[in-house]
Amino acid sequence: MKILIMKFRNIGDTLLATPLAANLRLAYPQAQIHFACNEGCEAMLEGNANIDKIHIYRRTSAKNSGFLKRIKTELDFLAKLKSEHFDIAINATEGDRGAYLAFLSGAKTRIGFDGGSFASRLLTHKVAQNCEIFGSHTIEHDLALLSALSLTPRTKTISIAFDDYSEFFADKLPASFIHFHPMSRWLFKCPKDEIIADLLDFCELELGVKCVMTCANDAKEIARCENILRLAKSKPSAFLGELSLKQVAFLSSKARLFVGVDTAVMHMAAAVNTPVVALFGPSSAMNWGPWDNTCANSGYKAKNGIQHMGAHSVVQASWECVPCSCDGCNGSKKSRCLDEINTSAIKELIKAKLEKG
Repeated sequence: MKILIMKFRNIGDTLLATPLAANLRLAYPQAQIHFACNEGCEAMLEGNANIDKIHIYRRTSAKNSGFLKRIKTELDFLAKLKSEHFDIAINATEGDRGAYLAFLSGAKTRIGFDGGSFASRLLTHKVAQNCEIFGSHTIEHDLALLSALSLTPRTKTISIAFDDYSEFFADKLPASFIHFHPMSRWLFKCPKDEIIADLLDFCELELGVKCVMTCANDAKEIARCENILRLAKSKPSAFLGELSLKQVAFLSSKARLFVGVDTAVMHMAAAVNTPVVALFGPSSAMNWGPWDNTCANSGYKAKNGIQHMGAHSVVQASWECVPCSCDGCNGSKKSRCLDEINTSAIKELIKAKLEKG
């Protein structure tokens, strides 16, 4: 049997789909499980024992190419999927593209969420997105697709594989440290730089714990992090755009604590079982809170405010407009709920988690 999982979203979404692959492996131990994802997300899947083959869609090059080259990219990708002769194709992405690919792949069993569109009619098994599923955590949302195969989730553990980078980081990491990742590709998910600088100073100067800051290899993220370092009175270590995703996962696994915003690296820290303090703004913790691998069910039941799930915590303003899922207040690309976040509560959580060990 061959099974295809498709998740054409971002890095964090891809990582959070790994429990779906794990459940399919448990249900069909002899099956070949393939995973199709966007280019740049494959690091979340490489080395995963539950995934036999990864199919990478060159989304960026396709979007930036001329019409004919884009058509060729699409046809080549479809041809590769079709050549695998899948028995089951699962579209774990809301949207029509995966439904069309499932149909064109030739898979007899085609599973996805019922979007009410024409493409949904091409699925043989549709899962209704009722209020309970739509409002659930992304992991539980994806696992709802198992019902189409009459399966019940047996694990909700997120997994990410990475090499031992001890030699690479030799003499570069403190013996004990907090991992800070204050940036996201969507800067409206990030508080103003002064807040992060203040938290760094609190950890290093008041608590006496070294901090290590990371960010993606993106000019805007690097510029913001450099400004944070200028604002800080302390001298944290920093890897600004220097590390691969696998190296970041290794670094995070060695940290005593992770502090950051709603981004893929936050989910990676949770996946390697490092306690997380996450600063949330426009995002819903119900859908995107850091998942604790030791828990059976999500702990994020409130609309906003401070919430906990196992070793992880989310700090979010208790405002009526939060979460709004908007790209900043009134399209400004800046979120006031983050710029005015309760730093005292964040500091208390950091201190409590470090004391708990």
